[in-house]
Amino acid sequence: MPGKGVRIGKEEIGYINFFEGVTGARVKDCVIDQKRDRVILIVSQGQMGLAIGYRGKNLRKLQDMTGKQYEIVEYFDEIVPFLKNMLKPVKPREIRVAGFGGKSKVLTIIVNPRDRGFTIGKNGRNIDKISMLARRYFDIDKVRVVVS
Repeated sequence: MPGKGVRIGKEEIGYINFFEGVTGARVKDCVIDQKRDRVILIVSQGQMGLAIGYRGKNLRKLQDMTGKQYEIVEYFDEIVPFLKNMLKPVKPREIRVAGFGGKSKVLTIIVNPRDRGFTIGKNGRNIDKISMLARRYFDIDKVRVVVS
């Protein structure tokens, strides 16, 4: 579940119930991203295929029914597999977390130059999602993408 102090409201619970009813996948969390007009659902480990459906059938069905864009992320307890899952098909060279005096944590994602664009995403869409979820689950204050 989300980190300490994170609450799920009625709207998020509604999306979770709706999504689970349509897909049969178990949802751990839901983030409504008003800025990007999308719903990000974090599904239990091993539920990704069920959530997406054959050739994306479930996602298309949900989008057609609600007019919202859905993004699905598979949950992992540890930050590195969680982030690697969000970055697919990009394979980062390295993922590092550094703390500074116990005050802030910085996540550094090192990628090949050709993968920089996808990692950041159009208008920062992917890096925004990574930042949101890294903060929510692992108390990360800042995310950096480094090309190497």
